[in-house]
Amino acid sequence: MMNAGINQYSEEWFDCFLKEVPPRTTENEVAFLARQFPAKADLLDLCCGDGRHAAPLAALGFDVTGIDL
Repeated sequence: MMNAGINQYSEEWFDCFLKEVPPRTTENEVAFLARQFPAKADLLDLCCGDGRHAAPLAALGFDVTGIDL
């Protein structure tokens, strides 16, 4: 059990947001996103984490800005 305090997250949070995502899932998500925007669009990725979507979108030619804590 985690100690109560500032910036403490529940076990459910860790289960939802910190599980490893299979590479094929990311590939499918990036392909979907790329189809939604015009080529070379400027994109803002909020809560981008380690850039799981931002980096591959940038590699496809999008101008991506990622923001996270």
